[in-house]
Amino acid sequence: LDAVLDEQVMPLSEVMNFKVGQTLIFNATPKDDVELRCGDVPLLSGRLGRSGKKIAVQIRATNGKF
Repeated sequence: LDAVLDEQVMPLSEVMNFKVGQTLIFNATPKDDVELRCGDVPLLSGRLGRSGKKIAVQIRATNGKF
């Protein structure tokens, strides 16, 4: 199960120049839902949050196939 916050298209040359400590800026905001996927299949979406010291996702929608 993968929790996908954002996807971006960029040249491989840019990816190869990533450095330790570098900050990557995403197009998502803290209020945007994350998509939960199994492989390439989207299953659920939900709000990112916390449960104690762990990161959690509160399910807000399904893809309708459950």
